[in-house]
Amino acid sequence: MLISFNKLINKYNLKIRGVSHFGAHKGQEVKSYLENGITNIHLFEPQRNAYELLSYKFKDVGEVNLYNFGLGDSNESMTLNVEKNNDGMSSSVLEPLEHKKYYPEIEFNESEQINIKRYEDLGLSNVNFLNIDIQGFELEALKGCGDKLYEIDYIYIEINRKELYLNNPHISDIDKYLRNYLFLRVKTIWASSNLPFGDALYIKKNNLSKNYIIFCNAKSLLWSTGLFYVFIDFSRSIKKFLMKIRNYLKTIV
Repeated sequence: MLISFNKLINKYNLKIRGVSHFGAHKGQEVKSYLENGITNIHLFEPQRNAYELLSYKFKDVGEVNLYNFGLGDSNESMTLNVEKNNDGMSSSVLEPLEHKKYYPEIEFNESEQINIKRYEDLGLSNVNFLNIDIQGFELEALKGCGDKLYEIDYIYIEINRKELYLNNPHISDIDKYLRNYLFLRVKTIWASSNLPFGDALYIKKNNLSKNYIIFCNAKSLLWSTGLFYVFIDFSRSIKKFLMKIRNYLKTIV
């Protein structure tokens, strides 16, 4: 997660009853879930090695439920393109496209057959937060949620503005789909102006004030022009520079 879970809760006053994490990898966020009193946690991880580690780490944690399959819009078997250079975090059922350009050192030279299921068919209850990080397959997973999306209040999801993977959805596709379920994108963070992926937080409109909805819509319009991308790295550079000055002043005081 490019934004820490604790910061999301504090900034947006999230009232989370339960979490479903699509693409849990090795359960890096579970500690934060538990620290915030969440006792209804569902981790979905189709990769065999990562799932085995999850099973070992959380075998005695009653709040955590594990599932060794992926999520999509149909129940089927698919081929996962597996990489090892990035600890499997870039593995995807989609064919890598511009990913090769941005990360030429990551090679997808293995494959693995995995099962895909529809989230709506699982019958999970008392979950209102989705964390989705499945390397370009996000929109298919959202479609597989079906009417379960009416029960969700918050969605934290990976977004793209280019095809890192063949036919992966762009951020506008995610916006459009979630708008049908009354979600609004309230936070967007890109890895950098040069890297066309990032994370976004969507919140159901009935959890937002009218003024905040207007603000978010205006901000989304500015993002859509592409002007903000130019200033992302510049803004971060200024922050880093000011931090260095602050740390230096501390050493001479």
